[in-house]
Amino acid sequence: MEVEYDTKMNNNQASDLLQKKHNFSIANTEVKQIIMDEKKILHTGFHDNGTISFTLTNGKIHSFIILKNNLTFIC
Repeated sequence: MEVEYDTKMNNNQASDLLQKKHNFSIANTEVKQIIMDEKKILHTGFHDNGTISFTLTNGKIHSFIILKNNLTFIC
């Protein structure tokens, strides 16, 4: 699945991926603040390395769990 996603992103087909359930995009002009918290959280069984939270200009906050193997990708 990861190879499929990488291929679609490299071929400018992100809209295909966004049609899948639970996917969305955030325009960079909508982001007011990004906060990265590296504290482990309990419910993932300590396989994570914290969370990243996006505060949007409309006040909504979206938080995501950062998995250890994805940390270098995000930073």
